Amino acid sequence: MAQDKHLKTPNVPPLRFPGFTDEWKIYTLSNFFDFKNGLNPDAKRFGTGTKFISVSDILNNDYIDYDRIIASVTPTEKELEEFGVNRGDILFQRSSETLEDVGRANVYLDDRTALFGGFVIRGKKKEEYEPYFMRYALSSPVNRKKVIVKGAGAQHFNIGQDGLSKVSISVSTIDEQTKIGALLRLIDERIATQNKIIDNLQSLIKGLAKTHYDFCKTLSAVKIRELGESYSVMNLSKEQLSDNGQPCILYGELFTLYGPVIESICSKTNIELKLSLSSGKDLLFPSSTTVDALSLIAPSALTKPNIILGGDMFGIKVANEYSPEYLSYYFNYIGNHELAKYAIGSTIIHLHYKDIAEHTIAIPTLTDQLLFVKLASTMKSKIENEKSVLHNLKTLKAYLLQAMFI
Repeated sequence: MAQDKHLKTPNVPPLRFPGFTDEWKIYTLSNFFDFKNGLNPDAKRFGTGTKFISVSDILNNDYIDYDRIIASVTPTEKELEEFGVNRGDILFQRSSETLEDVGRANVYLDDRTALFGGFVIRGKKKEEYEPYFMRYALSSPVNRKKVIVKGAGAQHFNIGQDGLSKVSISVSTIDEQTKIGALLRLIDERIATQNKIIDNLQSLIKGLAKTHYDFCKTLSAVKIRELGESYSVMNLSKEQLSDNGQPCILYGELFTLYGPVIESICSKTNIELKLSLSSGKDLLFPSSTTVDALSLIAPSALTKPNIILGGDMFGIKVANEYSPEYLSYYFNYIGNHELAKYAIGSTIIHLHYKDIAEHTIAIPTLTDQLLFVKLASTMKSKIENEKSVLHNLKTLKAYLLQAMFI
């Protein structure tokens, strides 16, 4: 394969394995691939035919093979020939609302032919390369900057097949590509294992909550309105968050940042008037979602006072007879199905305090509540340690992507 004559070999060498001294050469992606936009399948044609690769396959898999693809269509012979994906082909996400996802690349590693969807660009393999090396090379910061282009007059970020053809990339020998790809894939596999460890520990807390509840000898019936004093909160938007100011919790963060118990506050705001502040024994419920009723039953316990609260949520200032942390575990893992029946709406699903106030729950004694909270706290410490390991692995990968590709 001829090197692009208009491009020079880079002057700064990447981080390399011992024994490799050959200079990296620069080629355009057109040297390796023929690019084509994907097929937009009619939903009526979904069936048991050939698998087709969608954007989610690119984002959610460390590589793509036939057995990992869920959806399928029944293609015509012409479509199969024109939009077929074969082993070694590369696929890009063509469009996204965020820079983080647009232009993400993945490789197809299966001997069976698949199709590719409408928001995907396929690079049909022309020249030999190591698939994992190419995937990680195109994920590196230096090369992602070359891939991403914002679509004019659109809310999305887009890449095009013509632009991809002109992207330049530094390439080593096949032997070095193999070593680099194997190292980074090993780190990705370790990251996947670490995520499973964290997920299993979180599932264990859920299982322990149910087991503990079943073995409690004394359960008392109580209406939700008897758990404490309810309150609504002020309006607060993402635009009002700041790098400094007072700590605050925004409604959407109950879904994205926090679990059943809030340990540390992630956001701040500089607003000063008519503040809604936590009491130090609070149970915070999100009031709306676009997902489903069950996912809305995800309250968070907050034991820190004077935290600004805002957005579409309501709170309960929990009485001294109850533990806010235990109540949160109860509603998240034990009583969620019962409470979900009070959520109303179709496109946007709402939960109002007035609708659940008279609902009766059966909860253990305060002593039993606090015993479980202590057990869960020990498990949460273990989870935080595992999250620290995960963070270190991701930091290592980010460093290598920065240092090994130029």
